[in-house]
Amino acid sequence: MIKLTIIGGGSYAWTHTLVADLCLCSHLSGKLELMLYDINAENLKDVKVVADLINRELGNKLVIKSTVDREDALNGADFVAVTISTGGLEAMKADLEIPARYGIAQSVGDTTGPGGLSRAWRNVPVFIDIARAMEKYCPDAWMLNLTNPLTVLTQAVIKSSSIKTVGLCHEIYHVQQRMGRLLGVDNWREQIRLRCIGINHFTWITEMSVGKRDALVELRTLIDDEERLKELDNFGNAIAATDIGTKTSLGDGNRLKFELFRRYGALPGCGDRHIAEFLPWTLKENPLWKVNRTPIENRLRMLEDVKRDNRDMRSGEMDIPRQASIESFAYIVAALAGLSPPWLDVLNRPNSGQVPDLPYGALLEGQVVVSKDCIEPLAYGKLPDWLKLLLEPIAIRQEMIVKASMERDENLALQALLSDPLIDDYNNAVSMWDELLAANRRFIQSCTGDFYPEILRVAAG
Repeated sequence: MIKLTIIGGGSYAWTHTLVADLCLCSHLSGKLELMLYDINAENLKDVKVVADLINRELGNKLVIKSTVDREDALNGADFVAVTISTGGLEAMKADLEIPARYGIAQSVGDTTGPGGLSRAWRNVPVFIDIARAMEKYCPDAWMLNLTNPLTVLTQAVIKSSSIKTVGLCHEIYHVQQRMGRLLGVDNWREQIRLRCIGINHFTWITEMSVGKRDALVELRTLIDDEERLKELDNFGNAIAATDIGTKTSLGDGNRLKFELFRRYGALPGCGDRHIAEFLPWTLKENPLWKVNRTPIENRLRMLEDVKRDNRDMRSGEMDIPRQASIESFAYIVAALAGLSPPWLDVLNRPNSGQVPDLPYGALLEGQVVVSKDCIEPLAYGKLPDWLKLLLEPIAIRQEMIVKASMERDENLALQALLSDPLIDDYNNAVSMWDELLAANRRFIQSCTGDFYPEILRVAAG
């Protein structure tokens, strides 16, 4: 048996999906002990009931346990998935509302800009604390990080510990799925082949094929067909409506990525809401696209949705998942455990030379081959000038945020913030950062090295 621990196992939004996918992965059947760990005992109890129900309905493929004791959770683990958010939605409210008072509208607020920096500031010490505990109780385990800001948190663990770490993001799968719909491809995961590179939530697909078909060439014609685009929008809305917890949809379109494709000849491999924060001129009103913003009220309603869905599954009023989700988490675990053939995916690992003209060691999102105890990035090669111009400043800024958050250097963090494209006023940036620091103090001990596990909060999603 291999042991997989989920830190944040009481998450109403994440755990049921991961449990169903693990049950449905034939390579893991009968070979996996799943340990759900959370500091919120009440949430953990609720979610464990649903996890047991899913496991039972899908053939008892897993051994599922739960605990509120971190040593018990980590001891002897082979894999540790992290799905937490320090401070939860209460902290994220400040990430969104404080910048908004200074005229900065964030469409997501969890990756870049002031919201991403604030979120990194309070999460980095927690992740370092988890990594230190892993070094003690499961030093050979892989950390599979699903928490944003994914680049900064994954990189902080890599730089501060000996723990093997990788960042997982599902944005590229959503794009593949929608492009499959547009191209008339049913099995998008198997049939659509990509060449892509970037930084999490700002990754670019420079080649895409279906068999011998050049899908990017076909896409040039398809994105000028307004009826096809409306059908694609309806498809995205229908998918959102059937997903657990998305009755309150965050609403993500495709029109911005298509306009950028027209200009650059490459397709962004993530949702429009994430793209916009790296290119803030796209947040302005434009008839060619509309980027939806996500006020905290939407996320709070979504949290209520997922709680209600979990409750309805426990009562039998809602069906449990019987098909694998869009996530590739289970396939990655199976390949890393050596229980399946090597697996090709798009994951986040340090630049070890796969892109020679970006900083060595910077965390890049690109294609990798996952095999037993190994995640090997595929060489991408030299970037076109326009893509290097877009990515290099982001990579440098993210590295600054990692360093600032690890060393608790408030001025270095401000330097990184002042370089962010969302910032347009020096005095506002200084005052805003002071407010964000004050808002975060209740969630984290700011003294270097004083990291406490009790500051963990259950993730909202």
